[in-house]
Amino acid sequence: MKTLAIDLDDTLVDTISVLLDWIEESRGFRVDAARLATYQLGADEKQTMEIVNGFYDAKAHHNLSANPGAVAGCAALANAGFRLVVVTARKPETAALTEALVERLFPGAFSEVHAVGHHPDKVRALRRVGARLLIDDNARQIRRAADAGVPTVLFGDLPWNRDFAWPRRAAGWTDVVAMAHSF
Repeated sequence: MKTLAIDLDDTLVDTISVLLDWIEESRGFRVDAARLATYQLGADEKQTMEIVNGFYDAKAHHNLSANPGAVAGCAALANAGFRLVVVTARKPETAALTEALVERLFPGAFSEVHAVGHHPDKVRALRRVGARLLIDDNARQIRRAADAGVPTVLFGDLPWNRDFAWPRRAAGWTDVVAMAHSF
């Protein structure tokens, strides 16, 4: 059985739109597209982490929904015999919250959920689960996984990955399903 590792935020789940709305409502400012390209949600990295951590504790976090096609795509992959595992850059302290979110949106689809933290790369978790493919929206994580020998698919056309040239890019979940079968 082939194991597919899939990122959570902005790959499986539409996080950024809910997060941006929450920042505007709770902090009183809107993050512009230029700052999204570097994922700078606050004045600096420290404030960005405070904002993200606050979001995990906010009621708005419960408004997250699956990206279009993600539920059907994951079901199709599972039905085709793939083992699905979430490997997310969310901090380990959010593991219970993250697992509950995955189970709410994708009941029974994922065999494991790994929250590895914001700065470490995902390579150790990918090796631990025996991932044959990583699907992720973060260009840095894609590059690190590929350098470690794990095939990758860059997900989406997002401000933080738009300018990153990568040979395997999925525009959406239909592409993810089609590409996964070639690995």
